[in-house]
Amino acid sequence: TSSARYKTNIRAIKNESEIIYKLKPVLYDPKEGLGEGRDIPGLIAEDVYEVAPTLVLMNENNVPENVAYSSLHALI
Repeated sequence: TSSARYKTNIRAIKNESEIIYKLKPVLYDPKEGLGEGRDIPGLIAEDVYEVAPTLVLMNENNVPENVAYSSLHALI
């Protein structure tokens, strides 16, 4: 589905470098019951929403829940 033949309304992303530089990568430990590990690299959904709301998946209450990391790769 990466081919142009599967897409419509294709347009360039403006200021993609600016978006990348505004993201704030962090290291974190997940809360108990939400995974295992320490010093996991990632992004905070609320922070990403401030910079690029289309890269965030919202929950049923319209609150930032997850970062759409697969879409983020296109900026890089």
